[in-house]
Amino acid sequence: MTLLVRWCAAAVFAAAAVAPAGCGGGGLASVDGTVTVSGKPLKQGSITFAPDKGPPAIGTIVDGKITGVKTSGSPGVPVGPCTVLVTSLEPGLDPADPPYSVVQGKYGSPGSSDLKTEIKSGSNEVKFDLMPGDSPRPRPKPKDKPKDKTKK
Repeated sequence: MTLLVRWCAAAVFAAAAVAPAGCGGGGLASVDGTVTVSGKPLKQGSITFAPDKGPPAIGTIVDGKITGVKTSGSPGVPVGPCTVLVTSLEPGLDPADPPYSVVQGKYGSPGSSDLKTEIKSGSNEVKFDLMPGDSPRPRPKPKDKPKDKTKK
């Protein structure tokens, strides 16, 4: 029994020693910054810092400022190279309209986002200026009923 306890303790210690701590094992770093669309602050949205390896860091964008970025519940972004994803939806012009993307859709997908950054230990300041997405399209108005063209 003593040998089994020692083996289990050694296995737990070894696993803890080699557990990854984010991108490249460098831990978490703080990130502040801004997100604009054509130079104007993005009203609202979400931002994700997706490292090459490890869990992503997710935060919010409010009036152009990046806030509340956390990785697995801990404040910060994994140190190392990351692809950045940004999404922002606004309601359509009519309540029946689907929401539309304020920023180009490419920014919301890891395969198409061209937003990259290198997160370093300590504090980081990032700035992203994005291209606008599709503008909302008004719903087509129902056509008037055809008038009765029969003579009376």
